[in-house]
Amino acid sequence: MKVLPVVLSPVTVLSPLVRLSTAVVLLLAVVTARADIYKCVDGDRTLYSDEPCGEQSQKIELLPPPDTTGQNKLSTDEMKTLSETLSQDRKIDSLNREIRDQRFLLEQLSANYESDRLQLEKALEEHLRGANSKIWYHHTYSQEAYRDRKRRLEEDIRQLYFEYWAERRLIQERLESLERTLSESK
Repeated sequence: MKVLPVVLSPVTVLSPLVRLSTAVVLLLAVVTARADIYKCVDGDRTLYSDEPCGEQSQKIELLPPPDTTGQNKLSTDEMKTLSETLSQDRKIDSLNREIRDQRFLLEQLSANYESDRLQLEKALEEHLRGANSKIWYHHTYSQEAYRDRKRRLEEDIRQLYFEYWAERRLIQERLESLERTLSESK
């Protein structure tokens, strides 16, 4: 006696639930052909068929998929308009960011200027107060050093003032240019 090996195919291994699911999917694929589908319950089994299978069969009404041709499609002109609108919005957002940054720079510049100016003026005031002690006055070298230090502090204050206003003017011009561009963009 010869023993033949048993080869299990995927179909014989599939569980009844998988076979039932496959059958349902295949039957639902038939729906596109507009066939009627019936649901039959026989004890603990549920069957689907294209023909009624007794008194307990229920006809399942499936609606055809909605016709979406032409819906949610934009014409070339609409796409171009939308693209231009988005581009314009991005440009406006970018300009607003740049304007905000320039205003922040202006505020920082002013704060730094005030801080540096007050520091230099305080140094000058302390220097002048030290000159009133008259100790240095008796030495020629001390008088010369005092005048040089005073002159340097005063020159630093003037230089700081001119640098501040030159930088402020540049930032202000950039800010005005951005604001003009923004108003023209809207």
